[in-house]
Amino acid sequence: MRKRKPRLLPVLTCAVMLAAVILPQQLSRWRDKALLNTPHTEALHGENELPTRPLSLPEQMSLIALFNMDNEALTSVIQELGQDSETAAMVRTELERLCDSGVLPPEVPLEDLSAFSSRRLYLRMPGTLTGASFLVMEGYSKQEEFYLSLVLSETDGYALWLELDHPAMKKFAGQPVDIGRAFLDRLGVENSCTGYGRYDAVFTTPDGGLQYAVYLDSTLLLIQASSSDETAVSPIHGSSDATAASSIHVSS
Repeated sequence: MRKRKPRLLPVLTCAVMLAAVILPQQLSRWRDKALLNTPHTEALHGENELPTRPLSLPEQMSLIALFNMDNEALTSVIQELGQDSETAAMVRTELERLCDSGVLPPEVPLEDLSAFSSRRLYLRMPGTLTGASFLVMEGYSKQEEFYLSLVLSETDGYALWLELDHPAMKKFAGQPVDIGRAFLDRLGVENSCTGYGRYDAVFTTPDGGLQYAVYLDSTLLLIQASSSDETAVSPIHGSSDATAASSIHVSS
C-alpha cells in the first residue's frame, strides 16, 4: 500500500506566503482611501497661528532692522525691477507725504526718477512662514546732484528706511528730534526719544525691541532702524565711534 503524501501543508504554506505579500499592500490602500476620502480639520486658536497673517508696520520695521544687522538670520528673496513705473509712482507719493509731515523739505519731491533703479525685497521671519514684501529704490542723479535710498512697505506704501543726500537739506530748518518723531508718528508707532544731539536723535519703542536713529548733517539725512543692542547712530562720512557717541545727549 502506497503512503499518501500530505498535500495540505504545502498549500497552506503557499497561502501564508502569498498573504504576507499581498495583504500589507492592500491594507495600506484601504487605509489611504479611508484617510483621503475624509476631510480632516483642526481649529485655529488666535490670529498669530495663521502662517499668512499680514505683518503690522512695527513688525515690518523689525524685519528691516534684522536685515540690516544680519541678513543671514532671515530668508530673503530679491527681484530686480529696474526702472519700474509703479514703484516710481509709489516713491513719488511717499516723498510728497514726507514733505507734508515735516520729515523732508518741500523741494525734494521729484517728477523725474529715471536715474534710479528699484527692486523687490521679500523677507521672512526666522522660524515662521510669516514675511513681508518691500520696495527698494536707490540711485544717484548727476543732473540734480543728489543720492536717494528708500525702503517702502509694499503693502502700505510707507517709508521704513531713508537715506537722502540732497542740496535742499542744507537749508532745511528741521531738527533730528522733530524729524524722527514726525517719521514714526505718521506710521502710528508709539515711541520715545532716548537720546539726542545736534546732528542726531535716537528713538525706541515701549518694549525696547526696536530702535530708530536719525542723523542730519549738511545735505545728508539718514533714518534707519536697528536693534536696541546695536549702536543707534553709526559713524558716517568718516566720523569715529567716539565722535558719534559724544554727540548723543541721554535723556533722564
